[in-house]
Amino acid sequence: MMLKSFFASTAIALSVSLAPISVFAESEPIHPETISAEKLALIDELRVLTKRDENATQVLDIMMSQMQEQASVMSQGLFGEDADPAMTAVFDETFARIMDRMYTLMQEKIDFVAVQQEIDLKLYDEYFSEPELADLIAFYKTPTGQKTAEIYPQLTQRSMQLFGEEVTPTMIEIQQQVLMEEFAEFGFIQGGSAPQNLEEDGMTESETEATDTGSDESAM
Repeated sequence: MMLKSFFASTAIALSVSLAPISVFAESEPIHPETISAEKLALIDELRVLTKRDENATQVLDIMMSQMQEQASVMSQGLFGEDADPAMTAVFDETFARIMDRMYTLMQEKIDFVAVQQEIDLKLYDEYFSEPELADLIAFYKTPTGQKTAEIYPQLTQRSMQLFGEEVTPTMIEIQQQVLMEEFAEFGFIQGGSAPQNLEEDGMTESETEATDTGSDESAM
């Protein structure tokens, strides 16, 4: 039971560390009524050409797929190739359950298309003038522009994958080091800076050393 609890806690810790959750300052509310009708029409046309609604529905799948890939790599790095299959099974089972539950709740609670629409209104209005929006529309009407819009989700996923391949090994080393230090400190594994037997006896390491030294001197 202790072993299962240990690795379940590890899986939870890693799932939290991988989750794309950050704390942001509250942004200014979006007010579509402040955008001119002409600019709104340009933004709507650009959104259709760039398949923003279709792409928004793929964001969650991309995020979850990337997290699963990273978890698999981290599991190998954390437990090693010679790890007990039962240990890795507990990790994989716990993480899979977490991912499935997260996926279900995100689909239920987040309207990704509506969120993307609001974001597009804000950003396109903030960063592009009407002539610039017209230029973008002209580009996305070209074959190259349509290809760009079509492959954008895959391009994003591939970029995240390549980025992860570069940084994940170092992330694994850091997370493994920190997790092992923490669990060692609480006595779940050996090698902690304060062994359990010393703490249970109510003696510090220095007190034990002094006792041992005194015993040696008496023997002489």
